Formats: sequence, structure tokens, C-alpha cells
Amino acid sequence: MIISRKEAWTTESELDYLDNIGTFRPDDQDKETFLRGYIASIPNRVRWAGIERIKITKHAKNLLKKILDEDLR
Repeated sequence: MIISRKEAWTTESELDYLDNIGTFRPDDQDKETFLRGYIASIPNRVRWAGIERIKITKHAKNLLKKILDEDLR
């Protein structure tokens, strides 16, 4: 999803970002590393206008849990 400068960033935009985190940089960091960093940075985020912080936090933690659960199999 491409957001123009005129559009506000929304909860749905942030969910889409999280679903694709780690797939947009060609380096040695994986999705787990990016999600851990994202979750750790949540308390420091100043701008939440238009974004449901609790929903985003739960989604990020659920994505990380899914990865960790897959690693245990």
C-alpha cells in the first residue's frame, strides 16, 4: 500500500507495515529482530494521531509470538 503525503497514516497503514516488516531491507536482520525493535520503541513514540496504539501493540506482539512459536516446532 502506498500512502500519498496528503493522506494521514492510519491504524490500517501501520498494521500493513507490521505485516511486512523485515521484508523491505536487504540486510542480515530478520523479521523477529525488527519486531523486537518496534515493540521496544512503542513507549517512546510521540505521535499516535489516527493510530490505535493498543491494537498496534497487540498485533506486533502477536506477530512476534507467532514467529517464536514456529521456532519451537
